[in-house]
Amino acid sequence: MTSSHLVLESKYKIDFHVKLYCWSLVAEPLMFFVLTDVHQTGSALTLSRLLQIWAGLYFVAHVIKNGISIPSPSFRYYKLYWIYILVGLASTLMGVIYFGSYTLINSPADDHGGLLLVQFLRGTHTRPFIEVGLTLYYFVYFFVLPKYLIKTSPQLRYLLDLTVKVFKVVVVIGLIDVVQYIFTGVNFVPRHLVDSRFIELGTRFHGFAGEPRDAFPYLIFGLTVYYLRAAIFSQIATSKYLVYFTVLALFLTQSASGLIGIVIAASIYIVVDMRFSIARIAKILLTLVVGGTILFLVVTETDRLKEYVDAADGLSEVLKSGDELHPRLFSQSSNIFPVWQVFIYLSEYNVLPVVFGSGFGSASFVNNNLGGMAELVNPQSNFIRLIYEVGFLGLFFYVTSQLLPMQHLKSLIGDDKGRLIYLLTILLIGSCLGHRSTTIFIFCGIVVAIISIKRNSSNV
Repeated sequence: MTSSHLVLESKYKIDFHVKLYCWSLVAEPLMFFVLTDVHQTGSALTLSRLLQIWAGLYFVAHVIKNGISIPSPSFRYYKLYWIYILVGLASTLMGVIYFGSYTLINSPADDHGGLLLVQFLRGTHTRPFIEVGLTLYYFVYFFVLPKYLIKTSPQLRYLLDLTVKVFKVVVVIGLIDVVQYIFTGVNFVPRHLVDSRFIELGTRFHGFAGEPRDAFPYLIFGLTVYYLRAAIFSQIATSKYLVYFTVLALFLTQSASGLIGIVIAASIYIVVDMRFSIARIAKILLTLVVGGTILFLVVTETDRLKEYVDAADGLSEVLKSGDELHPRLFSQSSNIFPVWQVFIYLSEYNVLPVVFGSGFGSASFVNNNLGGMAELVNPQSNFIRLIYEVGFLGLFFYVTSQLLPMQHLKSLIGDDKGRLIYLLTILLIGSCLGHRSTTIFIFCGIVVAIISIKRNSSNV
């Protein structure tokens, strides 16, 4: 077996545009740094967005001066995602022509303060095009570009070191904030810088990741990168204390979407690792029993999660009658209505929208129609959004496009480290499906960059 470790070249200078790009990646999940209200600018302006604009200008200037090879759509790690996009485009076309996915019953106000840019970004007529554009942008910027900008082991080491350092700061600040609240009854770290009012989150961990539900996938991402860095660079050790603090922070998020993400991750693992034997089936059953017991205890012993369970009692009757949702479920209404519409499709034996989806951006339309929302609101759960917009077929290609590079990385690293990182990656995929997060794209981009560097390294 070839070595999985990379060796750093001494005195290697990292270009400014590469450092800038790395910072834009690391800042992307830090939703604390939201600088503008989404209703004022059409799209939330964040620290990461500013860095992305800056990095993008540098990148364009670099391409003009030095040139760059155009990423091939047929590259093995991009093929499946391109298929996912094609499925989504086909779903969008069918949604427009056949399904009526973009028909509004309750027309939201389109003036949005009269700003032309806001009207364009949040308007009902432009919504499908904006969603397609964002899908392509996230894919290219976070998944594709790392291979073409992070091309050497020192550049990779810089990115991984920066990610881990910021991750440690987020964990420490978040836990201090929880302790601060226990003793003073006040959180000193708000969800976002732009919050017009200070919302107390109590003992729920969030750090600089935004809301607690945003923090859950970020913590999984940080922990996965932490172990990945140690596996790639042999001279780096890991600390069990950081792992303990991270696990504690995960519990303190009290995130319902985080628990759903764990269930999704377990399901993905069982499906992709189908090697059935009596011993394996026994392990799976034991894991399900132990995991189910822990999940039950977490839900029943956490007041917030228990309130969700109690509020969900009789939910189907409420949805059938068109009555208002329980106040506790109102914050989850954007996730509930698309699922209900899928059940309606199934009850009517209308399987096409379930298999192929209703089109990019269509989930926000069904939320408006069934929930009477004043604006177009996307589901917070990426799993629900994908099932509704691109169907189970699109969901399949979306998940497998992320699993493919991870499986290759697992074989390159080998031994127990490779398996641990692979399991953490599946957990990251699940958590990003439970609550939408760009961390999975960032991680995929890092993995593809690692594979490319190792192929070009004399150590491979």
